[in-house]
Amino acid sequence: MAKKKHETIEEFQAKIDEYFDSYKAAGRPLTIEGLCLALGFVERKSLIDYAGYTDKNQKPFLHAIKKARLYIQQSKIEGLLSGDYSTAGAIFDLKNNHNYKDKQETHIKIDKEALTDAELNEQIKRFESRKDNK
Repeated sequence: MAKKKHETIEEFQAKIDEYFDSYKAAGRPLTIEGLCLALGFVERKSLIDYAGYTDKNQKPFLHAIKKARLYIQQSKIEGLLSGDYSTAGAIFDLKNNHNYKDKQETHIKIDKEALTDAELNEQIKRFESRKDNK
């Protein structure tokens, strides 16, 4: 767990706001890593750990962290849509820092009561071979 560096939510939020304001004024992209450095952390995991902490008044840091991450995510999406960021770079960032995924779902409904074991095994083999070919 990260060592606690901030005593109050207000101090924590002020550091977040200062980071956002200074980077936007300089025309620099907002990043999770930049936020971590602005908060005095030496790794991204510290920000994740901090989400479980409360300040000296027992207010959780989680809301401020979620809001900051969402603000950075919004900035990335706007940059992607406006053409300010490279498509590949923005997609990479969104996947690695904001849990976006290339997701393909396949739904197969098999009435296993109506199939023999051999028929069921054949259906499974066909499904697996389709999955391997993608």
